[in-house]
Amino acid sequence: MNKFKIALLAGLLFAGQAGASQENAGRQQSADFRYKDGVYILYAHYYNNENALDVIDDALRKHKQELRDGKLLFRVKGYSNFYADSLKNLRAAKVYSNVVKSFFITNSILKEEYCYTTNFSEPYDGHNALVRVSFVDAENPDANVEEYDVIVGRSREEAERLAAEEAARRAAEEEAARRAAEEEAARRAAEEEAARRAAEEEAARLAAEAEAARLKAQADSLAQVAAQPKRQWINYWSIKTNLLYDAVLFPTLEFEYQKEKEWSINVEGSIAWYKKDSKHRYYQLAQVSPEARWWFKSKTKGTGHYAGVFGGVGLYDLENKNTGYKGEFWMTGLSYGYVFPIGKYFYFDAGIGFGYLATRYDEYLPIDGHYVFQKKNNTKYFGPLKLKLSLVWKFDGLKKKGGKK
Repeated sequence: MNKFKIALLAGLLFAGQAGASQENAGRQQSADFRYKDGVYILYAHYYNNENALDVIDDALRKHKQELRDGKLLFRVKGYSNFYADSLKNLRAAKVYSNVVKSFFITNSILKEEYCYTTNFSEPYDGHNALVRVSFVDAENPDANVEEYDVIVGRSREEAERLAAEEAARRAAEEEAARRAAEEEAARRAAEEEAARRAAEEEAARLAAEAEAARLKAQADSLAQVAAQPKRQWINYWSIKTNLLYDAVLFPTLEFEYQKEKEWSINVEGSIAWYKKDSKHRYYQLAQVSPEARWWFKSKTKGTGHYAGVFGGVGLYDLENKNTGYKGEFWMTGLSYGYVFPIGKYFYFDAGIGFGYLATRYDEYLPIDGHYVFQKKNNTKYFGPLKLKLSLVWKFDGLKKKGGKK
């Protein structure tokens, strides 16, 4: 059923209120808004929420005069049965109801004085998180009358049938999950037994090799040991912080390890986790990025020009009293930089990175003290991803020397 037919059905159901109240005595026009269990965001594409929003908005505009005159009430019933505690369920039901009311107060002609709200710590039609909205006679808003679903035109029997099918589906899923868990447990037990046997065989093999090596060492105790050439190596460790990111309140900490003269490994982590719920301000961003570097020829180890390959993952929640964006991202690319000394143990690391970034995020609006989901987006980007001017503290690792025995 398309939106035009739905709106037409809603108009036919609501038209009798203004001119013939006797015909509507015994009817309660209603629509259901369903939530995901334990989630306080009203998703438009979940079940028939999108159609329900359109139909109720049309009905509000058609009946605004009856609402203003006090002949009709906007009846809101919140249901929650997700939690084990009834008090938590009542609080959740209140949040569900307020989100639906807030949407129509903000985006339509609804006012708080038109509303009559009740919340329940119980399920409705097999759903643990649901808000039922209806237009009822102001003189008798709690009358137990037949309900007509203005969204999909279902009868009560059809709704009960669908609820039974949903319960059967969930039971089948639970049975499949139980069987899968049993199969997984059996597989893990077999793997553990195989690993135990392999460990025993490996221990026996190592013991035999150790005994053979001991006997050979005794036989070769008088043999000459070749002189080993003298050698020395130094492992460098570095701790860094990116001053550019620190300046915008995005603190960073880096660790770099260089054993070979040409290669090093750098790991960078950054986090900014600031928020102020009362003013809807969020600046929450965290990321970690490993990088492999190849150093060009230099007189001093760990200085000069380098090129690198990096990757990274992160998450974010950004809002400033308006549209908010919450999601995660991953990236990969190439980097180039130059390291130069400013003291005996301190250096500057200046660099830039280019590459590809992909992110997936939810867009939401802060409405009436709650966060209303708007849409989900995916964004891809190619270009500059890193810019750094890091202060580096470098210290030597262990020095080792070898010679003749």
